[in-house]
Amino acid sequence: MPPSINLAIWLADLAAMYSFVPTERLIAGYLEILETWHLSPELWKELARRAVMRFDRFPRIAELVPILEEFRLEAQTASDMADIRRLDAEMRAAGWQKARKNDKDVIQ
Repeated sequence: MPPSINLAIWLADLAAMYSFVPTERLIAGYLEILETWHLSPELWKELARRAVMRFDRFPRIAELVPILEEFRLEAQTASDMADIRRLDAEMRAAGWQKARKNDKDVIQ
């Protein structure tokens, strides 16, 4: 957990967006789970933003989990795209484009 994120404050801010006052027991339960998520400060902000856009009431913790899955898929997609760009650059540098063009000429 980055030291710049205080989850108790983050949770209080999220609750305030819904004009919701959570019980101490609810806060303790949420914090116990949230502390295991290890998000960057930007993703904590994005989690709150998406929750507010998605839910018209204070979300249950289980309702936040699909947003975490979205983060995982977005990160995987970004990683895959970076790999594709890197491979494309390597192939171009190795003359793959020229060889492919010659293959195309032979096929026609």
